[in-house]
Amino acid sequence: MDDGRWLRNYLGQRLDAARSATDPVDTFVPIAEFDQLMDAWVGRARKIKSETYAWPVDESDPLESTRAELLAAIREHDSLLKSTSWRITAPIRAIAPTLRAIFAIGMRLFSRFSISPSVPRGDHLT
Repeated sequence: MDDGRWLRNYLGQRLDAARSATDPVDTFVPIAEFDQLMDAWVGRARKIKSETYAWPVDESDPLESTRAELLAAIREHDSLLKSTSWRITAPIRAIAPTLRAIFAIGMRLFSRFSISPSVPRGDHLT
């Protein structure tokens, strides 16, 4: 397909179809065979390179540098939220406030109703 033979073939088929057709639908001619199209358009296609966009920063403008720092912090925050460790520890973080509240209630009740144990002073040892 790189040398133009297919284009010459295609245009010749189009002209023949246009001359002999009585219905416009009959003038349809496929560009090439399916295998040729797959090879040319999919097989030889360039690989897409995706790169993150780095915002230009003007160091003389404090507003721009602050904006760049904010964007960097947002990107870092987003990458943390998407990390595996953050997702794995999500159930623990979800129940932590409940456990803290139960522990605080328990400590409050324990301090209210508990009697401080009597500790021997050691007077009887002398």
